[in-house]
Amino acid sequence: MLFPALLTLLLTNIVQVDVPFEIALWPGEGRPVVQSVASVLELREQPFGSAKIALKFVAAPGQRLQFDETRFRTTRPGHLHAVVATTLRGRRLGSIRILSRADYYSGKFPDTEINLNAGDAVEYLQYRAEGTCFVRIDGGVVIDSDPCPHDNRDAFRLVTEPAVEWWVRLVSDDKPIGWLLLTDKTAKVVDREF
Repeated sequence: MLFPALLTLLLTNIVQVDVPFEIALWPGEGRPVVQSVASVLELREQPFGSAKIALKFVAAPGQRLQFDETRFRTTRPGHLHAVVATTLRGRRLGSIRILSRADYYSGKFPDTEINLNAGDAVEYLQYRAEGTCFVRIDGGVVIDSDPCPHDNRDAFRLVTEPAVEWWVRLVSDDKPIGWLLLTDKTAKVVDREF
């Protein structure tokens, strides 16, 4: 029989691998301009593929879609390996799964520097904006990394990219009507507004 502490450690690590990460922000700089690709869009009650369909929204292809909220979710983390001893810099967000817009901009997260050795693994969660990204280290600590280690090819090797999904909550007449998953078959970002 496994010792209780070892069993807890094993179960904790298994759960952390499967834990998604999401932010209530869109990726990249500037507010995205979203246009419909399809003529009928299935909107969900919640930003999950398993959620009930709230509405089948009829749109003209190329129609601008208005939204008031967004969720950018990592469904499977990517992986980076340090190839040399290096330092990871950014804000220490802690062991979180969901990051709200208010928390992101709150200033409550301390700056941190983490020394890594060659061979250390880093979970690459998602790109954020302006050369930053979210990574997870040390069994679950999320770092808003600046700069993103993905861009430092001298110090890190990309093993796998993260799998992500992007949801927007559409509005009509300033009222929420449902969540849309952005894919190449539903809607696309055609511009950014600053």
